[in-house]
Order: sequence, then structure tokens, then C-alpha cells
Amino acid sequence: MRVVERGVAGSRNMEVLTDMPTYKALSVRQPYAYLLVAGIKTCENRTWPTHHRGTLVIHAGAKPMTKEDWEWLDDIHKDLGQPPADRDDILLRTSGIVGAVYLADVVARPDPDWELGWWDGASLAWMISGCQQVAEFTHLKGRLGLFDVELPYEIEWTDDDFYPEAKR
Repeated sequence: MRVVERGVAGSRNMEVLTDMPTYKALSVRQPYAYLLVAGIKTCENRTWPTHHRGTLVIHAGAKPMTKEDWEWLDDIHKDLGQPPADRDDILLRTSGIVGAVYLADVVARPDPDWELGWWDGASLAWMISGCQQVAEFTHLKGRLGLFDVELPYEIEWTDDDFYPEAKR
């Protein structure tokens, strides 16, 4: 995740951060949180709408992945021509912040060229147009729905963070 460091208490050559930026966050079960911040999953299925657009911090829920989850994730990697998922990848941890996505829209019927098969056909499609991963895992208790989270850095987006096929 590209961040603008605004200062950490006790660090050299940095000001103490008194106003930490606040972002909307969504708790998502693994391996879906990983798939979102890795740029593999471009659509999050939810039964409820939101007016929020823009940066959405992804919190990985507390429930650990099952053997079946790992096998399914490895199958996805295989289909993409990638090696199996690294079991020690910080993006696959639970109970904390694993990255951020850019929520572009919430629609009832998404464009199939954008959702790439991730829409379940019944839920609202939260369309993701970009993603970033964290460099360091931040443990945090999740909540239901969208919730506010303060981070000791700002999340900045560049053109490289967005998917070519996605609309912004």
C-alpha cells in the first residue's frame, strides 16, 4: 500500500500525528479479503447498499480459513497460472487490515466485463476499480457493516492502482 507517512510518535524526524485520517472499512472473510486486495476479485456481493464511494479499507475477519478454503484459493491461483498461495502471506492473515480497494459503484446488474464472474447473480454488486495491499499487517477487531477506522497514514491512489477494464 502506498502511504504518505504523517508521523509516528517516537520516530525520528517525524512529527507526532495528532489528526489521523479516518476511512470507511469493511470486514470480509478470508480468502475473499485477500482476493479483493490482490486485485483478483473485482466485485463484492452484499445484500445492502451504501452511498460510500472511494477508498474502502479491507479488514480480514477473525474466522480462520478452512482446508476447503485453501484448496479453493489454490485452484484460483492455478487457473491464473500462479503458484499456490503462500500460507504465510500477510494478506491472508485474519483479524486485521490487509489493504484497501476503491469502491467505484454499487449496482444491481454489473457489467460482466468488469465483474469477471464474481457476481453471485442475486446480491448488490459492489464494484471495485482498484486495490492496494498493506506492507504491514494491522491487528484490529472488525464490525458488521461499514465502520470507521483511523490509520496512522494516508492512502493515496495512482493510475497504477486501478484496473484497466474498470470504470472509476
